[in-house]
Amino acid sequence: MSANRNLRGGLIAGFIGAIMTVSVLFIPQSIDTKSNKLQLLIIHCSATREGQNVSAQRIYKLHTSPKEKGGMGWKKAGYRDVIELDGKIVNLHKYNDDDIVQVSEITNGTYAYNKISANVCYIGGMDSTYKHAKNTLTPQQDSALKLYVLTFIKLHPTCYVAGHNQFAYKNCPSFDVPAKCKEWGIPTQNIFTLKVKKY
Repeated sequence: MSANRNLRGGLIAGFIGAIMTVSVLFIPQSIDTKSNKLQLLIIHCSATREGQNVSAQRIYKLHTSPKEKGGMGWKKAGYRDVIELDGKIVNLHKYNDDDIVQVSEITNGTYAYNKISANVCYIGGMDSTYKHAKNTLTPQQDSALKLYVLTFIKLHPTCYVAGHNQFAYKNCPSFDVPAKCKEWGIPTQNIFTLKVKKY
């Protein structure tokens, strides 16, 4: 009887230990939208056709031109940087590499998260028919974006990397960012795995 009690006690203790281990492994990732501390790198696509050679300057003009002239009428571009088809990284908005997002550094990439985020965009994201979202990263863009993310994490080791579609009902950036980050060898603790959709 005592042997059974000991076995049962051991199993219960082991089960509780396993639950505690699992709960530690699955602590929810948290971000503080009330601060101005840099917490996220959010990846976007330009939602342009596969192979369509759109320049970063064209994106800038689209974002900042008045609405009556076909633009979005924003005061600044939606992204800090844009990665063109050939892998060239073009800066659209000045920023420094500290961990605080100054008002002057905020870009309009992700509604409700802009003051804690850095936004980067690659040209592409739609198939050639412009009907379906598609991961259109060229090999050069893939390499450039991987280096961009790795460099960002090195500079900001407590930040997460995420896709726009984890925060909005959109396909952007037309691929699974957590899966791509694993493929690139991004540390697990820097991969944002939740979906916190707000709009």
